[in-house]
Amino acid sequence: KLRIAIGNDIRKIETVQLGWASNYAHTSSTVPFPVQVTLVSPSGTRSTVFPAMTRLNTSAFKADFFASNAFLDEPGQGTWTLEVADVPLADGSASKGSLASFKIRVLGH
Repeated sequence: KLRIAIGNDIRKIETVQLGWASNYAHTSSTVPFPVQVTLVSPSGTRSTVFPAMTRLNTSAFKADFFASNAFLDEPGQGTWTLEVADVPLADGSASKGSLASFKIRVLGH
């Protein structure tokens, strides 16, 4: 889990944009990633922005741009949480990669 505090004065969210990079990689771009990415708003709303077993047409697990409208009309200020889970692993098992960077943009008025 990664947390980031957003201090803007957006009272009503229209959309949230995010991207990430990791060192998690496959040997082939045709293999789906068993990784799930969920964004959690300060209000507790959860949006799965990357479901597990999705293909990216690349061997590296990265996303330059994803968007979610699940947070419509919520306030933008507060602590946002990005949850990244290697879905097939049992609790306590080591992941096959780690998140290298994460960016978020909260848009609204």
